[in-house]
Amino acid sequence: MREGTVNAYFCGTWQAAQTQEILGDNFGVAPLPSVNVNGTDYQLRPFNSAKGIGVKSTTQYPQVAIELALYLGGYDSEKYHYEKRGYVPCYDEYLATDEIQADNVVMVDNYTVSNIAVPRMSFTEMSWFWTPAESFGKEILSGVVTKDNASEKLQAFETAANSSGLE
Repeated sequence: MREGTVNAYFCGTWQAAQTQEILGDNFGVAPLPSVNVNGTDYQLRPFNSAKGIGVKSTTQYPQVAIELALYLGGYDSEKYHYEKRGYVPCYDEYLATDEIQADNVVMVDNYTVSNIAVPRMSFTEMSWFWTPAESFGKEILSGVVTKDNASEKLQAFETAANSSGLE
């Protein structure tokens, strides 16, 4: 990217500031496009996830725990995390502010989550995805995946990504 040889790059919002720093005025954001395969359009769909805050029902201090959870998941906390870390807020009221409406990264992410993203499954199952995805990507880049074996390689990736590797 620094040399200007990358034309497009897909990353999460956690890498937006770093990417913008590198690209400067060449930085832009967009939701994933759709692709046409054999005359049929398919929307590319990323994963999305969210953080959750829970309170154990048998906690010794339920009122304090509930108040802390409400604060951590509240408007002011979301605003703080956006301002300090660039975390994408989810409160509709905050998303409607001029500050957020001017942030293209947040607006594209909000559109993506609302319209095209696939909710990420549990952490255990999601962990099964990344190693096969990395291996498949490396095989594509190195030329191991060819037109002749693409279907077979894709099926192997899908099988590996949907199992623990121990089955």
